[in-house]
Amino acid sequence: MFKKPRFQARREDDSPSQWDRYRVMLQKNQVPYQAQRWYVSYIEVFVAHFHPRRVSQLDRDEITNYLHDWVGKNQPPHWQLQQVIDAIQILMADLLNVHSVRWAICNSRAHANHDACLSF
Repeated sequence: MFKKPRFQARREDDSPSQWDRYRVMLQKNQVPYQAQRWYVSYIEVFVAHFHPRRVSQLDRDEITNYLHDWVGKNQPPHWQLQQVIDAIQILMADLLNVHSVRWAICNSRAHANHDACLSF
C-alpha cells in the first residue's frame, strides 16, 4: 500500500499549508496520486536550493539556470526531467496566480544531452 505523503500537515490554526495547496494543485493538474510524492520531492529540493529567498521572487533566468544545473548533475531520463519541469510549472503557476507557466524540452532521442536542447 502506498504511504500517505508527509506533506499533508496543516498549520496549527488548521489553515492549509503550502504543501496542502500544492497537493491540491497537483490534483487539479491530474497528477497521479503515486507520482505526487515525487513532485513534492522535486519541489523540496528546488525550494531548498534557493533558500532563504522566496520562490515567488525568482525570475525566469534563475529557474532556467537551476534546471540546466539540475540536468547536468543528475543526467535524468527524459520522463524524469519532464516531471521536474511539470512540478515547477505547477508550483509557479499557483504562486504567481497565473493560468500556466510553460517550459518545454525537446525530444530526448534527438539529443543525448538534455541540457543542450532545453527550451524555456
